[in-house]
Amino acid sequence: MNFKQNNTAYDLSLFEEEAKKNKILLLPKIRVVEKRRRLKKVSTRAKAVSFGIFFISCLSATIFAQIQLTETIDHIQIKKEKLNEIKSICTQMELKRNAAFSSNNIEQYAEKSGMHRNVPSQVEFINLNK
Repeated sequence: MNFKQNNTAYDLSLFEEEAKKNKILLLPKIRVVEKRRRLKKVSTRAKAVSFGIFFISCLSATIFAQIQLTETIDHIQIKKEKLNEIKSICTQMELKRNAAFSSNNIEQYAEKSGMHRNVPSQVEFINLNK
């Protein structure tokens, strides 16, 4: 039990003479502060890197969305042009059909074929009695 009486690990008498001369209290260096500073530096670097990665990913996602939007708008424009072309063709065909099947054209074709309009003398009425 000699170590309880003589504890040299905390013997401050070695430093007392210098402290009395300089009137300065000497404290041992604490390494925990340095580790905390290192951790702060590492954490700020990690935050900066993660923010940079986040910013770049958001920027690239925005660019990708703009590209997709532009391609979609171009695709829609092409489809609208095709639709307008088809509508034009449909209108032309309707006009040709209406011209070909108008009542005047049908009457002229019938007269050329030797057909005539009904005359009242051609009509015969019949009665059906039971």
